[in-house]
Amino acid sequence: GRRRLVIDDRLVVMVKGTAGQLGRSLHMLDDVAEFRRPAPIAAELDALEADDQADVIDELVGRLEPPDGTAPRVCVLDTSISAGHPMLAPALDLGDVHVVDPAWSDADLEDHGTGMAGIALYGEVADHLLGSGTLQLPFRLESVKILPDTGQTERELWGAVTAQAVAIAELSAPSHDRSFLLSVTAEHEGPEDPAAFGIPTLWSASIDALAAGRHVDIDDDGIELLDTGERPDGRLLLLAAGNIDADLEPDHLDLSDRSPVEAPAQAWNALVVGGCTFHDHQPTETAFAEYQALASSGELSPLSRTSVPFDTPWRIAPDIVMEAGNVAHGPSDVIGTVPSLGVLTTRSLSAGVGLLTMMEGTSPAVSHAANLVGQLRAEHPGLWPESIRALAVSSARWTAPMASHLGTTVESRLEVVRRYGWGVPDLERAQRSATDALSLIAERTIQPFEKSKMAEMHVHDLPWPVDVLESLGAVECRMRVALSYFVEPNPARRGWFRRYQYPSHGLQFSVRRPTESTDEMRARVNKAARNGQTAAGGGAPGNWVIGPQRRHKGSLHVDELTCTAAELASRGCVAVYPTGGWWKDLPSAERRDRAVRYSLVVTIETPEVGADIWTPVAQQVGIETDVPVVIEVET
Repeated sequence: GRRRLVIDDRLVVMVKGTAGQLGRSLHMLDDVAEFRRPAPIAAELDALEADDQADVIDELVGRLEPPDGTAPRVCVLDTSISAGHPMLAPALDLGDVHVVDPAWSDADLEDHGTGMAGIALYGEVADHLLGSGTLQLPFRLESVKILPDTGQTERELWGAVTAQAVAIAELSAPSHDRSFLLSVTAEHEGPEDPAAFGIPTLWSASIDALAAGRHVDIDDDGIELLDTGERPDGRLLLLAAGNIDADLEPDHLDLSDRSPVEAPAQAWNALVVGGCTFHDHQPTETAFAEYQALASSGELSPLSRTSVPFDTPWRIAPDIVMEAGNVAHGPSDVIGTVPSLGVLTTRSLSAGVGLLTMMEGTSPAVSHAANLVGQLRAEHPGLWPESIRALAVSSARWTAPMASHLGTTVESRLEVVRRYGWGVPDLERAQRSATDALSLIAERTIQPFEKSKMAEMHVHDLPWPVDVLESLGAVECRMRVALSYFVEPNPARRGWFRRYQYPSHGLQFSVRRPTESTDEMRARVNKAARNGQTAAGGGAPGNWVIGPQRRHKGSLHVDELTCTAAELASRGCVAVYPTGGWWKDLPSAERRDRAVRYSLVVTIETPEVGADIWTPVAQQVGIETDVPVVIEVET
């Protein structure tokens, strides 16, 4: 790396190379005090004196290319953002810093929103501070302060405050695409009963209404969906799963499995983000010399909550996991957070000392997700929010420690999904297809009901690399399907206690069976849908991760099929069909004949055996083969 740090009598540099290259440098090892994995560099940047931090930041700012005025935005709903921070100012205008209550200060007095903004804008902050070359910022920031300077907002008002914050941002700059980032959560109130954990709350229902494109009015009886008479565009909201604030335990996975995600992460339409960690290094603080990192690299962060305690009808949360930091485990099982195991980010100017700080928990995790989403929206400005959400989850993969918990039963695999979501997303995988991996996106509008009956069913005959897959024969391949759509929550609060009374409508997908023709598939799915049943997607139950009976929860349905390439060659057809909801059952709602949007993302992966599955598909849909872009398919 071109940057270097001088700490007392030590010179610290970033080195990247192969084992062979390092081995050929043995003649210089007498001068090397120690090798470390790169993670502790973040803590050393945080430990620099304020003047030294400013020097490192100034060098980075000199390499920045700010986003233009038409770039998409990430709106942080939190404690405000310090707009004058030199790392944030290039992407944040002072006029885009708002407050819900005009009586509040617009300063980030809690030193939280500024930290989220730094991770949302840069991702891994330390990598950029120690890097070289020009850095293009692809999106802009906004802020709406939703937390008062002193005291707390009443729990019953959280939905209204969130709706007001969304409206403030949109009215201030109505022509911009934006995603909303919210890490504030509220712990579960009510019976300690799994049947109650996943039930939507007034706050989460408000999130669902906002994501569905509605403006909402909220009272104790429920919510009012303000209808303009036009089909609303959706909003993408990213929510944190919530932190474990109780005493931590050595068996951190067991504690996370007993700790349900917090409100408003019961929301069906949001992208819910939990925390994992790759920070398994020795804490750098002298006071913690006898401590070790509790979670191993690639595992769930000990601070993250899950939906393992949820009753089975309710949505799976989190959808994905991202870096949330680790905790230290010391003598006599003493466990606690330490800065050096956290995530480096920007510090609020109101804190008074330094420009960098460390954060941990699901706040940095959901901020990492906002960075990924912001880059996806900048690269693919025409994609719907439903598609961005589906792409983020489709790109996610379980790490080896996560996958090690997969069992042979559907119940054990569903527990893995409820703990880790679908894993850690990868921006490069989400952005484009490689020769041995392919993502197909279909954005469609469907009318679920006509009066009280099913109205439409869509059959997607996808441009499939049949010849290439057949040539691979028995080679094992994977196909992941993600169906993303937004529902309107039932305005009456009494409808939130049953899965089929809460959403306006439901959609499901079914994949063609290996020996089935398209017409036979259409007849099978049509019969099941008209009878209100799930159309089993084909393949033995063990070949799907969770299967057709378990995957259709919430409004983001994901499953993964493992099979031979020869079998996969015949599976390139997916049906999308409606199921019940309060639109169908309440004729007085006058919504039964409405059309809704959905995004279907199908990803296939083959082992790296020299097979090119991308080019044949690109040729079918007329895409230049030297341009590696995500293929958009409408059939």
